[in-house]
Amino acid sequence: MKTIEKVCSHNVQFNYFSHSKNATPNQSEIEHVQACLIDNYREGELCMIKTINNREREFRGWWKIL
Repeated sequence: MKTIEKVCSHNVQFNYFSHSKNATPNQSEIEHVQACLIDNYREGELCMIKTINNREREFRGWWKIL
């Protein structure tokens, strides 16, 4: 699932390799990308764990500046 968020004045695309509606960035992921942008990265890997129906699910993907 692809979403676009505004991070550090950049439009950042989050692309999780999942069709789940739960595959959207949480605050922790946005803060991770913000730290990467401050360190001059332009893209990177994502790995997020969310608890859904009392089960942990892992969502992997990629982020990049648009």
